[in-house]
Amino acid sequence: MTLDGFFDLTGRQTTIAREVRGGITTFVAKVDWSDLEIAIPAFLTIVVMPFSYSITNGVGAGVITYTLIKTAHGRAKEAGWLLWIISAVFVVYFGLSIVGEVLGVK
Repeated sequence: MTLDGFFDLTGRQTTIAREVRGGITTFVAKVDWSDLEIAIPAFLTIVVMPFSYSITNGVGAGVITYTLIKTAHGRAKEAGWLLWIISAVFVVYFGLSIVGEVLGVK
């Protein structure tokens, strides 16, 4: 099996790839990396996505981390009620995944 032509992109695919790369670069450049309350969840989101092959897992890790950091600093209300609901949903999502893996159920 050869990979000849596998990495060849058409003009439209190249344009889309450049836009995605540019968007990610712009997002990373706009993160306030000196504010750890923002930087840690952003970093986890960026890192978890490619390693877990799941955008959902990356966003979940970032959202849960953000709410936990706000709570640890005594500013839980700053996260907002909607983010708390989303965090709870992600905790259930990750919990069910772990239970499913332990029990061997998909």
